[in-house]
Amino acid sequence: MFAELQMLTPMVPTREVYFVRCCKQQAADSWAIVDVSIDRANDNADVKCRKRPSGCLIQDKANGHSK
Repeated sequence: MFAELQMLTPMVPTREVYFVRCCKQQAADSWAIVDVSIDRANDNADVKCRKRPSGCLIQDKANGHSK
């Protein structure tokens, strides 16, 4: 996946990051979703930007909502 990140100040230029998102069902009612930055093989940019690994767990509730 590709994302362009903008800081809260116009003084900092936008950053481009590439990352892989993995989604895996842990049980019948829960999912784990993880994002990990990757480097592009043909990227010769002097400035490299990576986002920290992140993720979440989503659990389905019986009332149609999730937690």
